[in-house]
Amino acid sequence: MGWVSSQSKTIASWKKEILQGYENSTASCRVVEHKSTCYGRHWWVLVETTKGDPLRFVVLYLFEKFGEGWGYKDVSEDMGPYYHDCPLSLVAKATEPQNEWSAAWRERVKNHHAALKRI
Repeated sequence: MGWVSSQSKTIASWKKEILQGYENSTASCRVVEHKSTCYGRHWWVLVETTKGDPLRFVVLYLFEKFGEGWGYKDVSEDMGPYYHDCPLSLVAKATEPQNEWSAAWRERVKNHHAALKRI
């Protein structure tokens, strides 16, 4: 997956647009909760499906500076994101992992936070 960028967008304007996209979405998903980490460049979003049996899963939005503006890339937990600083509260509210990538990623998130506690 590639990056979406704009020379005129800020992180805040991207977040607002993304949240509005979920509200107006025909994809049958809604945002349950969201939190930023890594100085605001990692935005973790807990998403819930609204049709059928509800599923809750985590999506990471990575933000990066592109010239005068900002861009983002979204990575769902079932893709096994490389980053593990997702707040544990979001992982705890998610439903069961949907595949082995998601399960392994959640375990790495828990290990990341356990290692931070030991420091």
